[in-house]
Amino acid sequence: MNDNYPLPNLIGKNDYGVSYFPMVNGLKMHFRCYKNQDVNFSKGEIAIFDSGFPFFSSAYGNVIELISKKEVMSAMGIENACFFDRYGYGWSDPSPVPLGAENFVSMLKESIDLIPFLKNKKLFYIGWSYGGLNAQMFSMKYPQLIKGILTIDSSFRNYLDPLFNSELNSQIQQLESVLKLPNDMFKLICSQGSLSEDQGWFSNNSKLILPSIEISQKIITNPNQNMLKALHQELTTFTSSSQRLDELFNSSSNPKTPFGDLPLLVVSNSNDTESWISRQHQLSTLSNNSYHFSIYSTHFIPILKPEVVIVQLSNLILRSTFNIPFCS
Repeated sequence: MNDNYPLPNLIGKNDYGVSYFPMVNGLKMHFRCYKNQDVNFSKGEIAIFDSGFPFFSSAYGNVIELISKKEVMSAMGIENACFFDRYGYGWSDPSPVPLGAENFVSMLKESIDLIPFLKNKKLFYIGWSYGGLNAQMFSMKYPQLIKGILTIDSSFRNYLDPLFNSELNSQIQQLESVLKLPNDMFKLICSQGSLSEDQGWFSNNSKLILPSIEISQKIITNPNQNMLKALHQELTTFTSSSQRLDELFNSSSNPKTPFGDLPLLVVSNSNDTESWISRQHQLSTLSNNSYHFSIYSTHFIPILKPEVVIVQLSNLILRSTFNIPFCS
């Protein structure tokens, strides 16, 4: 971690989270964990949160502000909520080589095993966008560790949509041009508003809480450019990762419902392309015990509608805990 990075106080001065840095293969991964502060609460669920690219734990600031309240956490039955940064993002070490989703979740599992209160615990995995692809991959590789999956406008298996792939290639080319810029010029581009929220820049006008905005701005403009390099690694391995997930689904005992009866809750934005909306519905069919909640928003549901994440995660936990199946 760069010495000039801000402290990971994602919601400001009242942030009581604790950071952990488990090391796997010489790389540290950052987990920011919020333990239930209710003295009358003894034992509950574990939830881990994975963001989309090019974001990291700070992008969940609005969700953390809500879920970290002891009355909310207790009502949800949560003992610990952990928000982690993939390699190169936030406070996690950069990987010298692209990992791809399958290798990443393997290292994530090893990292989890190094945190005592997470080791051998069954988890709820919340994945937004690319983090949703990781949630699916992790659940296929380590089903014994997952109690339920909540995806938020998630990426998919074998996503070969021509328009999307054309946009993906364009993003990679643009990013390669940006990586060649001197850091001072990149900072100027950011400050002038030439970089959009989709590209990872949260302006002061963003709906994200201010402490998370300030942290994000400092990290994305750090001279080491770790975040931009990590984004390049994930963009260039995205297609192969989605294809590998498709292979795992197809080689499972039941390719149509590879998650079996695992509780799966799909949250999606209804204000998107027909192809994207259709893919979200297809994702919801991968479990015999699933529910698709669609809301009119944008891709930034955790920022614009954090209460939806809280309510639907509560729904998922309740149904998993009391073995209440989703209605078909």
